Amino acid sequence: MKIVSLNPTLTEILYALDDGSKVVGVTHLCPPSPFADHKPEIVTLATPPRVAGGGHRDKLQAGLSAISVDLDKLQAVSPSIIVTTVVDDNPHSFCSFAQGYFQAQWVKNVRVISLRIEGLEDLLDAYGELGTLLGVGSAGRDRAQRMKSQLLDWGRNLYDRLRNKKTVVISSVEPLEVAGCWIPDIVRVVSGRPMPTDLEGMSVGVTWEEIAAFAPDSLLVAPRGKSLEESVRYLRKLEESPQWDSLPAVRRGEVVFSDGIRLYQTGPGLLEGAGILVSAMAGLDAGYITKREAFHRLRFVELHRHRFL
Repeated sequence: MKIVSLNPTLTEILYALDDGSKVVGVTHLCPPSPFADHKPEIVTLATPPRVAGGGHRDKLQAGLSAISVDLDKLQAVSPSIIVTTVVDDNPHSFCSFAQGYFQAQWVKNVRVISLRIEGLEDLLDAYGELGTLLGVGSAGRDRAQRMKSQLLDWGRNLYDRLRNKKTVVISSVEPLEVAGCWIPDIVRVVSGRPMPTDLEGMSVGVTWEEIAAFAPDSLLVAPRGKSLEESVRYLRKLEESPQWDSLPAVRRGEVVFSDGIRLYQTGPGLLEGAGILVSAMAGLDAGYITKREAFHRLRFVELHRHRFL
């Protein structure tokens, strides 16, 4: 079995369920392999190619992944399975088309599997589906169930602290965006109230007026891809907003700064990121259900402004 994964989220789950040896190709946006002796090929392009829109190859290039695929490199690694999230209104039909194209061009049996993750249940289901693909379906489903059980356990044990807690997770400061996909679902599972958004996606653009209208009780600042130190430095930019001082979370000091890496992990670190989010909502100190240096609270940053800013 030789797998190419064209979706960073799916790649992380594959790594969580196996030793990585079956993954022979990934995108340039995928997380690095956690296995020292495993280096899959990069089969994507940083710059999208010009697509004419007429031929089968152009259709394949446009729909196989949201990340531009180098079809020649893809063919060179000779995958037997391609795991992706296709960009098409009819994923099943597109997968059939892609399989037919690859089989005709490569003269081999290639399977194309599309999984779309738009929420927590999709994410947990992917553990079972990808586990089955790897021959460890029961282990994948068990891992997903343990994750959900831990979230529910936090929700029960911290119910008085979490119940109806209006929570905003800032996933980007410039431009201003809030976290989507499974992050709002985690807030709901533990009995909180995420900021409502109209659009799906890992990040959703918002305005400070919309955040102020929601009046969050807790605010987690975790820009995607940023370290804890980088996240803290955004305080100056946040303070420039006319609405900042009026937010209930700011007035009460219920603002937490975290790195924007662990929070969005889907592999073994998913619960670590969820623990940071739950701690921010519940007013817990770092070290209670997270690592001791997992995050900083607003008051701590303000007291040590000279150190951070």
